[in-house]
This record gives sequence, structure tokens and C-alpha cells, in this order.
Amino acid sequence: LTDSKSKIVSLPSAPHDPQRRKPDIANANQKLGWSPSTDIETGLVSTIKFFKSALAQSLQTTHV
Repeated sequence: LTDSKSKIVSLPSAPHDPQRRKPDIANANQKLGWSPSTDIETGLVSTIKFFKSALAQSLQTTHV
């Protein structure tokens, strides 16, 4: 999705870092009636666009 050419580097986990990240949203659905309304690909594309824009703005302000 990003067309990144970055090299992926695996490092040891921090001492108390969870080994698996897969939140269960059943509680939010049961108690709040909330469920996601955006599919994963649309959400990732939107998130990538946001961070690219934020990075570009950050680079502009630091190189002025």
C-alpha cells in the first residue's frame, strides 16, 4: 500500500511488550453498540495518507 523501499529490521521485543496484538472489540460492541464501519484496506489507505501528509508538513517546518 505504501510502495516503501525501506528495509525491515527485526529487533528484540521490549521486556513487557505484548507478544500478540489482536484487540477484542466485543466489549465495545456489547456495552456501547459500536462496531467498525470502515474496512481494513480503506482504513489503512486513509492512515497512510494522513501520516504522509503529517511527515511532509513536519519536514517543511523543520527545514525553513
